[in-house]
Amino acid sequence: TPEFYEELAYKCMNENPNERPTAEELFDIFNFWLDSIRGRKDEEECFSYKGKEIKDAFEEADKEISNISTSYKKGF
Repeated sequence: TPEFYEELAYKCMNENPNERPTAEELFDIFNFWLDSIRGRKDEEECFSYKGKEIKDAFEEADKEISNISTSYKKGF
């Protein structure tokens, strides 16, 4: 899981609601991530991460997903 993704998750779970991101902030963050993945924000920065870093981290995470073993048992 990319570090910036974990950081955002922890911010969203902050015990102080005033420290949590607003819906508008989350919308902006997710749009930045999406634009970064599409290669539109390579040099722009959001929360101290450049778009290229975001794109690279998500691509690396995608590679790791295929290495995670999962099991499925019928009847559960």
